[in-house]
Amino acid sequence: MEIAEHNEGHWHDSGRKYPASSLSREETLAHLRELVMATPLPVNADFESGFGETPEEVAESVRMAVDTGVAGISRDCRARQV
Repeated sequence: MEIAEHNEGHWHDSGRKYPASSLSREETLAHLRELVMATPLPVNADFESGFGETPEEVAESVRMAVDTGVAGISRDCRARQV
């Protein structure tokens, strides 16, 4: 059994509308820390687009997410227009 975190619920709890205003990386990491500390179950994080424009930036964000104690990360793979 695990908990699958979904940012839409966090947006709602924060009083924001999905997806008009996205959460920052720092807000997401803080939310993940709260979830991990609140349960003995593994937490899988909805990590949006990875919070970075380059692979290196995404890798840094993933390292930061792992440091929160999450057991796994799901990342959106939406295509970006260039």
